[in-house]
Amino acid sequence: KQVAELTNKIKHWKIECKSYLDIDNIEATWFIDPPYQFGGEHYKHGTKDIDFEKLGEWCKSRNGQVIVCENTKADWLDFKPMIQIQGACQTHTTEAIWSNHKTNYDAVQQSLQF
Repeated sequence: KQVAELTNKIKHWKIECKSYLDIDNIEATWFIDPPYQFGGEHYKHGTKDIDFEKLGEWCKSRNGQVIVCENTKADWLDFKPMIQIQGACQTHTTEAIWSNHKTNYDAVQQSLQF
C-alpha cells in the first residue's frame, strides 16, 4: 500500500531482475547491503555463493558515492565500526560501514595510554 501511494514519485524507476555483476556502472549513490559475511548464512540463500573479494572489488569500482553495510567481523573491505546492536539469537554485533567518501566513522579517536 505504501509503495502504491508513492507510484507518482517513482514512476521513472526501472526495475530489473539481474545479478549485481550485470548492473550498469552509472553515476549514482550506491547503497549496498549484502548478506553479512559472518551471520548472513542464516538468510534464505545464505552466503555460500557470494565471492566477497569480488563483491568488494565491484563496490570499489562503482561510479559515484558508495555506502556498504556489514559488521565488524567482515574482512572484504576496510569497514569502520558504527554502533553496537542486539542481533539475532540474543547476540551483540557491531554494525559497520565502508564508503568511498569520507564519513564520521573514519576518524575514530584512539584511546590514549599514559
